[in-house]
Amino acid sequence: MNDFPEIPPAPVPPEQPAIDAPKVEPAILNPANEPPIVAAVEASSEVLAVETLASQQNAYFEKFPEDLRARWGWFDLFLFLLASVALYMVAALILVLAFLAVRISPAQIQHSPRALAVFAVVSTLLVSAGQFGFMYARARTISREPFWNAMGWKSFRELGLSPRRVVLRCIVGGFALALLVGVVSSKVGEKAGIPMEQFFQDWRSALLLMVFGVTVAPLVEETIFRGFIYPVAARSLGITGGIILTGTLFGGLHAMQLWGAWPQIALLVMVGIVFTWVRARTRTVLASYLLHVSYNSYLFAAFLFATHGLRDLPKIH
Repeated sequence: MNDFPEIPPAPVPPEQPAIDAPKVEPAILNPANEPPIVAAVEASSEVLAVETLASQQNAYFEKFPEDLRARWGWFDLFLFLLASVALYMVAALILVLAFLAVRISPAQIQHSPRALAVFAVVSTLLVSAGQFGFMYARARTISREPFWNAMGWKSFRELGLSPRRVVLRCIVGGFALALLVGVVSSKVGEKAGIPMEQFFQDWRSALLLMVFGVTVAPLVEETIFRGFIYPVAARSLGITGGIILTGTLFGGLHAMQLWGAWPQIALLVMVGIVFTWVRARTRTVLASYLLHVSYNSYLFAAFLFATHGLRDLPKIH
């Protein structure tokens, strides 16, 4: 017999239900689901590539004088050309429809100096507004400068120039240039019946075009040619090449107005070259603008004098 009391067996604890381990979804590290170290290296490489490209661009532009560091290039000028052609087509369509709404047909426009002048001025204003919109959008996208500053409209004081002296030289220079062009044009002979003469058969249309030519035209043309085009041309072709190309394009723009008067077109190319040379020499579009205003003002003042205040307008035979 066993002398020790019998010890009952220890109670068996009830079985606990099994607890499933929580499912851990893999973290989405990047679109390719790469390990963190790979994603970090690739992100770092992309940032480095962008910084390297920006550094290379900065180094490229810093090679040139400050007034030639506009960040747009030839591709932007090509887009600007396409946009300008489209704008001219749209503006012409809008104006033709507007004239038709008041019962003026395209044939009547062609035979009315007043209608022609209104058509020319309003279409140019519409196109110019679109061109400025294009240039503004492009300049603000790629440049941190204010629009006018990016377009080369620098103040004379900012460039260390004497405002009084430069303004006086531009005014006198514009008068002298216009006088010289007038003398040479008379010597080589002036062709009658050029397209431009259609606008000067009525004193109202002539006055409208003269006001436009002194106020709006120099502002628009100088911003486009000396502000937008010239820096790109000068960077690629050098200062001299840029001056010649920009002046030639300027003269070519006005060729349709003087079609057939080839000596006068050549003279206008030379005028464009002089305008661009002044822009290059002073490093600001403001100088070429003042020269342009002075030049146009003298031409129109001479025309006013020759026609006795627009009372004796020349007639197309």
